[in-house]
This record gives sequence, C-alpha cells and structure tokens, in this order.
Amino acid sequence: MRFKKIFFRAAALAAAAAMLSCGVWAVDSEYDYDFQIDVSMFSNAELGTVGGDTVGESGAEITRGPDSISINGYEKQLSRPIIYMDGAPMIALNSLRDFMECSVYYDPSLYTAYVIKGMYSVRVALGSNLAIINNTYSDNWSKPLVNYGGELYAPVESLMSSIWYTADCSSGVKIVSHAKERYGYAYSGDVHVVYIDPLNIHVQEIVNRSAESSGRPNYSNSTFFGWESDGDTYSVGILVSDGRVISDVITHGSPVTTLIVHYDGSVEIKRVSNIHDERNVLFAVSGVGVLPEVTASAEGFYGTFDIDRYTNRTYLGYNRDINKIVLCVSPSTTLARAGQVLSGLGCASGLALDGGGSAALGLDNGVRFSSDGRKQYAVLYWD
Repeated sequence: MRFKKIFFRAAALAAAAAMLSCGVWAVDSEYDYDFQIDVSMFSNAELGTVGGDTVGESGAEITRGPDSISINGYEKQLSRPIIYMDGAPMIALNSLRDFMECSVYYDPSLYTAYVIKGMYSVRVALGSNLAIINNTYSDNWSKPLVNYGGELYAPVESLMSSIWYTADCSSGVKIVSHAKERYGYAYSGDVHVVYIDPLNIHVQEIVNRSAESSGRPNYSNSTFFGWESDGDTYSVGILVSDGRVISDVITHGSPVTTLIVHYDGSVEIKRVSNIHDERNVLFAVSGVGVLPEVTASAEGFYGTFDIDRYTNRTYLGYNRDINKIVLCVSPSTTLARAGQVLSGLGCASGLALDGGGSAALGLDNGVRFSSDGRKQYAVLYWD
C-alpha cells in the first residue's frame, strides 16, 4: 500500500471566484479538489511545440523507441514516439492525450509544465526531476523533464506513478490504471444491482440468439435492436468493446444517451451523435437517458416508439465515489423510477437499455432474470 499521497476534499467554490478576479485559473476536477494554476502569463498555455529558448538536456544518449504502448491491455498508437534517455523510456507530454483523458499546460516564463489528470495535479520544471503533486506532495522522478526536438518528455514510469498508474517497461511500455476487480452484487426490494469495474465491461455480439445463450457466466442485455426482413437482428444503438466500434447508430436520428469508458478507466454519461467523434473510447453502450431527467422524447422515443411504461428494465449509472458502473435489472419499472433507483445508489446520471422482453441478467452466483427468449443482437458481459 502506498502512503506518500493523502488527499483531502477542498471547498473550492469561494476560492475559485476569488482566483478568477486575479488572473488565476482553478482547474475543475471530477473530485472537486482545488487545483490552482496561474496561467495569466502563459504565452503557450495549451502545450504545443516548445520553443528553442527553453531548458534542454545535454550529454544524454537518446534513442528513438516504439510508436505505441499497451494501455489496460490494449495497444494504442502514439502521435509521438517513446524515446530512451540513457536507457530510460520517456514519453512526450503531448502524446498523453492519445490514450488518457488529461490536460497538459506549459508556462514558458517559469519553464514549468503541468499535467492535470482526475484528482491529480503534477507540476515539474524543465531540467528538474522534482515533481510537485497537488501543490503539496512531491515525487522524485528517475529522470528530469527534458526538451527534446521541441517536445517535453517525462520518464514514463515516474510520471505514471505520480498520477497513480503503474507502468511496466521491462518489455515494451505497458500501462495500467488499476487492477480489475470482480463484480459486486446486491438485491434490494425487487432490484438486482451489479457493481462493475469500468475496465471490466465488454460487449459480445450474439446475432440471432437469446441473451441466455451467450455462453457468458455474467451478462445482461444491451442497447436497442431491430430485425431485418429475413429475421436477422441488427443494432440500433451505439456499441464499442475493447476499443472496437461495433455499432454507431443514433436510434431515432437524435443524439442518444451513452455510457462511455475511456482507456484510462474514466467514465462519462452524455448524449452522443457519433461515437467516432469521441476520444479514447474503450467501451460504450447507448440507451435512453433516465437521470438526471428522462430524455425519451428528445431522443425520439414517442408515438409508436413510446417506451415510457411499466415494464421489465435494464439500466445503468456510474457511482463516482466508488468508481463503479451500477447495472440494475428490475420488473415493472418506469423510466422515471429507474432514474430514482440509480440516484439512490449514488449515481448522478444514468440511462436505460432495451427493456421489456429483452431485459435479462445472469450471474455466476446463480442469479437469473430471464428474457422472453427473443433473439437479440448483443449482450454486455464482465468477469
């Protein structure tokens, strides 16, 4: 267990108002930590090519490395290659965006770079290996931040450790955000509740088979689907699994509420028009919004397609405090009730998947919520 970083929640709203009036920017964090970065003098706040007048690295042996990394078990191409400085792998700060949801800034007047990722703020000066975490704690990096060819490079293993990742550079460059965990299960009233690690959820195409015949020990039904004239099923929603886009359909021509897991394990739920426009998508499934409000009409579910009725339902949310996707299956439930259940389980937003006779759940502990046996297009599954 690591004890070097201890974080406390800060009340940032009043401080943010004061900072905005004096040219200091408070960086919004999903955990409401107060990250303060003075960008009033930045001539290059968004990190781009670093000017030739910045501190560089001299006397080091530098060689070019691979153009890709493994992130959470999946290969991702980098816009800038890894380099090796005296044998140590270094990554361009600009290339972090290729596989990680983060922000990177540079203050040329202070020769200082900033990396903002989730609840971590890292600041380090060029030529220095002392990284300041959340303006409070420090890490001593194995190599300094350097300017190589107009790009800022940091030691991979040290940088990843500073933002609570693990990097294995013994064979290639392999990065994981955290270990996958098995699912959790609870039954409350008539609601089956499954807690799933965001990096541990996938999609399996089961064209023309029932959810129960997927062969997976842990599964649920997924997004909406239709039938061709010959009886074959097809998706009418968004589905992405392990970075592969399976389906990119906006169900009724309007943006659809979609749960997205990024390669770094972060989760967001929002309305999406084209999943190809989103960055770093590891997993995605669309449905219809139920929290913070029901968005069925805005997403085209009215008239013939009205789905806001009492019926069996499968619905998803995200509990940020415990970093878990919350999947629920329950009988005779409205969309509004599904949103209320998710809210009670600590979710701020959520969506309903296909329901009615499609709703299904199977767990390796013997729990079953059976569909009506209809042929579906895809299931969600987890370990």
